[in-house]
Amino acid sequence: MNIFAQPCRYLLLKLILILGIAPAFAQETHIQSNVERGFSQAERERLFEQALAVFSEDRIPSAYRDRITSLQPQRCPTMLLMDVKRNLNNFEPDQQIILRQLLARPVLSLSIASPSGVFRIHYSTTPPHAVSPEDSDGNSIPDFIDETALAFDESFALEVNELAYRAAPDDGGVEGPEYDVYVQELGSGAYGFTVGEVQIDGTPQNDYTSYIQIDNDFDNGHFSTGVDGARITAAHEYFHAIQFGYRLFATTEEPFYYEMCSTWMEDVVYDDINDYFAYLPYYFRHTEIPFNAFDIRSYGQAVWNHFLVKNFDDPDLIRRSWEIMQSGPLAIDAINQSLLEKGSRLKDQMAEFAIWNYFTGPNRADPAHYYEEGAAYPNVHLDGNFLVDADTTVTDSSLSMTAQYYKFTTTVAGEYAISGVVDDPSNWLFDAVVGATTYTFNIANGQNLGFLPEFTEIVVIPVNVQVLDGPELPQLKSRRSRFQFSLIRGAIDGDDERGITNIFPNPFIVGQHSRIIFEFNPANTADLEARILDSNGRVITTVKFRDGVPSLSQSFFSWDGDGASPLASGVYLFQLKQDDFVAMKKFAVIYK
Repeated sequence: MNIFAQPCRYLLLKLILILGIAPAFAQETHIQSNVERGFSQAERERLFEQALAVFSEDRIPSAYRDRITSLQPQRCPTMLLMDVKRNLNNFEPDQQIILRQLLARPVLSLSIASPSGVFRIHYSTTPPHAVSPEDSDGNSIPDFIDETALAFDESFALEVNELAYRAAPDDGGVEGPEYDVYVQELGSGAYGFTVGEVQIDGTPQNDYTSYIQIDNDFDNGHFSTGVDGARITAAHEYFHAIQFGYRLFATTEEPFYYEMCSTWMEDVVYDDINDYFAYLPYYFRHTEIPFNAFDIRSYGQAVWNHFLVKNFDDPDLIRRSWEIMQSGPLAIDAINQSLLEKGSRLKDQMAEFAIWNYFTGPNRADPAHYYEEGAAYPNVHLDGNFLVDADTTVTDSSLSMTAQYYKFTTTVAGEYAISGVVDDPSNWLFDAVVGATTYTFNIANGQNLGFLPEFTEIVVIPVNVQVLDGPELPQLKSRRSRFQFSLIRGAIDGDDERGITNIFPNPFIVGQHSRIIFEFNPANTADLEARILDSNGRVITTVKFRDGVPSLSQSFFSWDGDGASPLASGVYLFQLKQDDFVAMKKFAVIYK
């Protein structure tokens, strides 16, 4: 882009840079309005110290240096620093001055354009931010900078050219027409970060220009050191820049998806480096943390994207969720919508994901059916491990969107089954793993396991598939739901459970809910017809499953409420018809 195409904006931003003030703070009031939150004094001090720890010691006022020595390193402090920027006015005046200086664009004396011309890499050869002077090809550019430029080009080629994500937004010519990357000494363990700088005018979404800072040597508490550290950081941070072009995160928890996807992208661009392995022990140990909670576990949760891409054989599925997020839905709803387009749902994939997470480690991994690199993953944490010779009951509770793992080893051969109760069956799916055989079922119906020999291992996985988001988000880490299940000797009688099992959300609120789900247990696997009727019996829409339904245990029909022609408020009927079997259930529509 020609920098003179927007001369006033360019000169203003250059002036701001010369004065040492970050351009992002010209938009400061607007940034704060998105996720502004109150701080206690303790919270403010902790966030301030965490922000200081991102930067090298020479940039931190001496009075504060001793306060940050014990802090856990921030691998990617992108979300931390955006939280600081959005809430800058909540800090003490002297803290604000320090933070403004730290968050300003760096000023470095040297720079090169990457071979593709897309990036400009800014660097220094003098302390404290000097890169190694080694120059093996004699081109007067340090090898580390050559390799960094190449890593960003390779990341762009795969993320934008091959996977078809939109390139990060243009910054209007600040520091030249290229995307800017600054190489500096960072705090212990910090790889790099992306700064959402200026909100873009004239677009409906909350999108931002950005720039990136990365460490100058990756040799200070880093899992991947040297050039490998620069490579995976390029893939990770440039994907943050791409994300900020779709939209900035909208809640304090939503960054879970930003970090999950950026960490996944590291392994997509550089499959052989595997930096994300460093986070998997924590990830597989803490299955009690909700899927959509922002936590260090979010880095290890990159395995979710590996799971989805392989399960659907479609790398475009991840991009689709970002395209949906651009129009406003929160990440968790966007994931669900992208899965509905594939004929599935988030709750069903959560249950299958829990099974994949059991088949890890050198003794259980099955790369043909589950994770390609699963043998290098840790084993998942067990919440219980029992030897059983009689009926055994487990009563426990969990947070939303979590899975817990209970292993039973039989000491007596015979018939076995699983039964149990939960408060709301629509919020639960249960898995069972017996050798290489897996089951997913509703606990209210139970599951027969058949005849099992002595010393058979049975893993039962209660999966809480309830989604807490939007106005319920404050309860994400506190609202627990109880469950009870029993591994019993014998078989469950085959009661007739066919029919409509659940309709949700009910009522369906037009404008607030994107789709309504009708769950049912079909009578058989033959052709089936589902209808939506008004209160007078008039057919609104019909769906015919001409090729048969996929499962006798649970099927569903997803409907958008007639999309552009939403229904009037009122009571409607969902009708299920299969051969001579007919079931009907009411639901409400509210149009606001």
